[in-house]
Amino acid sequence: MPLSASSHLPTGVDEPPAIIEHRLSPTPLEAARIAVRFLLDSDAQPDRCTDPIWIMGVQHPGYESPPQTSPISPTPKSNLAKDGRERERDPAAHWPPIFYQDFTSRIWLTYRSQFAPIRDASLAALAPPSLNPPLPPPPPIAESGEGGVGEGRLWDMFLAGGGGVRRAWIPISGVGAEKGWTSDTGWGCMHRTGQSLLANALVCVHLGREWRRPPHPLPTAEYATYVQILTWFLDTPAPQAPFSVHRMALAGKELGTDVGCWFGPSVAAGAMRTLVNAFPDAHLGVAVATDGCLYQSEVFAASLPPVSVSHTASPRHDQHEQTSVWGGRAVLVLVGLRLGIADVNPIYYETIKALFAFPQSVGIAGGRPSSSYYFVGSQADSLFYLDPHHVRPAVPFRAPPHPRSPGALATGPVSPVPLQKQVSTSSASTSSLLRSPGSDREDDKDTASGRLPSQAPARGPGLDAVQEHRINAYSTAELKTFHCEHVRKLPLSGLDPSMLLGFLCRDEKEWADFRRRVSDV
Repeated sequence: MPLSASSHLPTGVDEPPAIIEHRLSPTPLEAARIAVRFLLDSDAQPDRCTDPIWIMGVQHPGYESPPQTSPISPTPKSNLAKDGRERERDPAAHWPPIFYQDFTSRIWLTYRSQFAPIRDASLAALAPPSLNPPLPPPPPIAESGEGGVGEGRLWDMFLAGGGGVRRAWIPISGVGAEKGWTSDTGWGCMHRTGQSLLANALVCVHLGREWRRPPHPLPTAEYATYVQILTWFLDTPAPQAPFSVHRMALAGKELGTDVGCWFGPSVAAGAMRTLVNAFPDAHLGVAVATDGCLYQSEVFAASLPPVSVSHTASPRHDQHEQTSVWGGRAVLVLVGLRLGIADVNPIYYETIKALFAFPQSVGIAGGRPSSSYYFVGSQADSLFYLDPHHVRPAVPFRAPPHPRSPGALATGPVSPVPLQKQVSTSSASTSSLLRSPGSDREDDKDTASGRLPSQAPARGPGLDAVQEHRINAYSTAELKTFHCEHVRKLPLSGLDPSMLLGFLCRDEKEWADFRRRVSDV
């Protein structure tokens, strides 16, 4: 999406020497938009709004006045002042704890730097995505709903177009004429918001919507699965990262948007479908609305497991044939919309807010002038969002050990276990729950030097070597960069009309419920 090359580069961020950015002077209009963005996009000031909060289909209470308590003994004024200053610095201090734990558990993909160059190649030139061992299929969540849902149009709105402004290839020092990118700063915001939407959908599939980020690494299969999902999005062309920015960019190139260009919502949706279809171990299908229309037969086809190579030669096993039977996979439904010309038409405000109350909601990508945000919830006339325009060094992929034998790494299904049952938020500060014991500063030193923090390896009963590796391979400081601890809100009046809506239907019953909710909006 068009913007100046330097409009999202925060001060004090070192850029990798391997890439040289062209500096373009913003036009007066762009400069005005940047100024408005910084005014609107500061950390959301708690407005003590008592309206309920909706985060991806889960309702949380709004602001509640703290209970009045009578102190047993008077507190010195110096202690009161100190407590007040610490509370002001605490990003969780003024938000409902249950909401804050949910918000900070959402996976957040941002700009990265210092990763392996993205070459001007084809997606087929990369090694096929693979995983050893794969995640087991998620357990069934409910009996399949009754049939009888008619086919035809589900959504009849305009589908936003893709494209963007082309950025020049940049020579990489020491490689001669070979070209590539070692950072997606300035052009990858829609890549990152699309990744965020997909990552949170995968968390819902494999861990459940009830999952919450624990305060520290846990020696459990569930925690190993969480880390494994994160590794799928690391910035590397390696086959173990099937949804990396490298593959997103090359998938977009196959759809007509060159590497280094901003994605539109339709290109982002097509890229996600391409990558998910190439990675069966995700146990997920993708259905994309075409020209604003979504057909039930396409959703059912996306729910079918991949066709084996031995069956592809027979037309009787064409996976894309129309079917009226739900398969064994969850389906991510992506709908690209344009709800206005320059701004969102106010008649759509209530509809946008209602979408976050859908239990199938996994958020909205896009919807911001000259950039892209990932919107995860709503309250009153504002939306909560995650901003990808923050540059961090790429977290390196650390390969797990090779299995000695296939049977040694067999794992059973991971049942969703709400971590809020393990970690109480009623008697402790939410912010302390979301920080690992020890000094974050020491973790940052270890991360910067490429070393893991000095800690005893986490071991748990029933874990295999690969699961133990995933639990211990990445430091707390590294994993924290995939979660946002600062809550931000944007008024609906500040939305861009072009956006990509995501909904996760895990079985036919949820699909029928989704259709009903859409017809009622």
